[in-house]
Amino acid sequence: MHYFGGKSKISKDLANVLNPITKDKPFVDLFCGACNVVEKITTASSRMANDNNPYLITLLKAIQDGWEPPIVVSEQEYRYTMSHLDENPALSGFVGIGCSFSGGWKNGYARSINKYRNYPKGAHNSLLRQKPKLGG
Repeated sequence: MHYFGGKSKISKDLANVLNPITKDKPFVDLFCGACNVVEKITTASSRMANDNNPYLITLLKAIQDGWEPPIVVSEQEYRYTMSHLDENPALSGFVGIGCSFSGGWKNGYARSINKYRNYPKGAHNSLLRQKPKLGG
């Protein structure tokens, strides 16, 4: 998922440093965000992703379990979901980040300046690309 302050651009460099250090040891990512770092840790005996946002963690667990987020979220659906967070916590995590401006939690509905950009579909596709790398 897109996040303005995410670690995706430096995740390979971080993994190059962390993989030798974590060889055959558990790895814990305390601020996992979209899991761009933890997905690249390949030498650890186990991997754990943590984050302060429980809706994000619920979303990632749901993706691991086979849930697929929507590819279309209207502004009305965004508002409803953000005011009913516990109704479907995985959906709330998806909408609150993947459909929010700059990927910030509840940062306002992400509108496209052109008709070709679909933020929910981009977040959906990104999560499904990551799914195989989130196990273990």
